[in-house]
Amino acid sequence: IFGHFSHRSEWQLVKIDFRSIFNRRCTEADYQTWHLHNQGEPCLMGVKRIYRKLKPTSRCVMGKTYSVTMTSAPCDCTEADFECDYGYERRTDGKCSPAFWFHPSSMSRSCTTGMTFLNSTGYRKVVSNNCTAGVIAEYTARRQHCPIQAPKGLHLVTSEGRLTATLGANVTFLVFLEEGDGARTSITVDFGDGHALTYSNVSSIEDGIKHIYKSIGIYRVTATGENSLGSETTMLFLHVTCQLEHIHLSAPFVAVRNKEVNLTAVLHPSQVGTVTYIWWIGNNSEQPVITLGGSVACTFSREGINTVTVQVSAGNTILQDRKTIAVHEYFRSHLLAFSSNLDEHNPDVAEWRLDVSRVIRSSLIQTQP
Repeated sequence: IFGHFSHRSEWQLVKIDFRSIFNRRCTEADYQTWHLHNQGEPCLMGVKRIYRKLKPTSRCVMGKTYSVTMTSAPCDCTEADFECDYGYERRTDGKCSPAFWFHPSSMSRSCTTGMTFLNSTGYRKVVSNNCTAGVIAEYTARRQHCPIQAPKGLHLVTSEGRLTATLGANVTFLVFLEEGDGARTSITVDFGDGHALTYSNVSSIEDGIKHIYKSIGIYRVTATGENSLGSETTMLFLHVTCQLEHIHLSAPFVAVRNKEVNLTAVLHPSQVGTVTYIWWIGNNSEQPVITLGGSVACTFSREGINTVTVQVSAGNTILQDRKTIAVHEYFRSHLLAFSSNLDEHNPDVAEWRLDVSRVIRSSLIQTQP
């Protein structure tokens, strides 16, 4: 025995000789068996463990070669050897029942007819538990054949997740099925433009379905899954557009106060798909007018120079044009004529017409009634 009498003292070593008490070697008669138990229960983690130890009255020396001897044997499984499986919880009566958020039928959602799956009983054996027989067959998950299910949870999306497409470009559609026998569920995709395709099962279109639209517009694309137990349909609305290249705001140069004026946005190309028009009329720039048509009518209540701006939004493209309108209380229009030989000196040249119109417009705006 070694130690010290106080924190400041040196270490002390005490040697005790027990040979006068333990003066013989132990024999078999000095040992007894001892059962490992938990409050009298001999089975721990499904195993009975029996140890050999010295009797309390034996005073003998075991020797350096002595080793602890233990024998074990498996126990029959009981309910105590099992815990609640995933999605189940213990009730007041001790039984494992499905939790409020768990649906046991969901375990076979990804199951394919002809295959098998483990159908839980609500219990699973505690990890490292070694019990056998007993109630093990009653509480262990059973392997069952996958049932045939009607299609449920059908989804239709584009590969990029967008609801717009460019005219003439490949569009890839993806079809997903949450529940049902995918191997025996046929899929029909109607592209909304008079074309449709049917596939024998969902797995055959894992890479998607490609389609090219040849006309702009809004198309209703539908997907239908069907097997012997039922069917389900889903859809999306795809906007097919083409690139907007140019816009021109057509508006009069001069308007009469409080008299209706028509404003028109001319597009090139003329058909580009779904278009939104945003108008800023006059000096009110904080409250634009939004329309789906390319024409609006407006009036100006004050004389002076007014600015009209239109923005056209088509797909990812936004273009803008602006015009100024001179508003007067009264003005008179005159029909201008040009000599017929202008085209002879400027054949097929449109620039001279634009130049002349700019000069005339500037002069008219500056002229007071």
